[in-house]
Amino acid sequence: LRAIKVLRSQIADNDGLQQRFQRERIAMQAIVKVPGVAAVHDGGTAADGRLFLVMDWVPGRSLLVAMEDKASPFARPDHPDLPALAADLVLQLGRSLDGAHAHGVIHRDIKPSNVMLPQEPEQGGALEAMLIDFGIASLGEPDSSRTGSVAVGTPACMAPEVLSGEAVTPRTDVYLLAHLMYRVLTGSRHTVGQIRPPSRVNRRFGRELDGLFLDALAGEPEDRPATCGEFAEALAGLLARVPEWEEAARRTDEERKRRRAQVEAKKAQEAQARADADRRAGE
Repeated sequence: LRAIKVLRSQIADNDGLQQRFQRERIAMQAIVKVPGVAAVHDGGTAADGRLFLVMDWVPGRSLLVAMEDKASPFARPDHPDLPALAADLVLQLGRSLDGAHAHGVIHRDIKPSNVMLPQEPEQGGALEAMLIDFGIASLGEPDSSRTGSVAVGTPACMAPEVLSGEAVTPRTDVYLLAHLMYRVLTGSRHTVGQIRPPSRVNRRFGRELDGLFLDALAGEPEDRPATCGEFAEALAGLLARVPEWEEAARRTDEERKRRRAQVEAKKAQEAQARADADRRAGE
């Protein structure tokens, strides 16, 4: 089955973008066999001048819808199944993005609504994730992230180099993948240049996770992991340690409670001693 997406007329009216779109459409056909990618098979300009894409139709719901469904682990950062699901998700997306990068295609718009979940564990199978909407993908030209003087993409999900009009590279997608996973794991959105360490947002995570996200969301592309797969492998490895971190947090909480109880007991003893002394003085 195929789906047809028609781009907004405001974008389609730009001659420069139409030319880039034709080049990108040809390149994107090379990723038809990349696993986990809803590939574009055709495209062009409709009679009314709007650009359109013919792509794979993907069943299921988007990650965004899952994150808004209170019954889904993706909607609950404290859900016991979330770390394993997030690890599976990022590994699949990392492989898909590296496959696209190998053909020179950079997604540039990785966000929950562009990740489809054809299958979820609640349906009795393993998690399956697919990337969709390579409609504004880039071949990495210096100006490919802008239309005239306006950056093209989802503003809340743009990497710093896209906002500044610099060339996009595979590390642009590393940033966007990290942005996506930060939101999945914490339930919070990351703002460019203002990252709150995951361990401060959710105590189930250790500080080691903070370092990985600080690197992947770095303002300078060269400071990020080199590939999406590298980031995904590192994140999946750290997420396997969540039970260890949760146990450490539990022990810390118990120790704090024990010390608090000791302090309260000592205060009660001192208060009782003062009361006894006052009573004896009044006899």
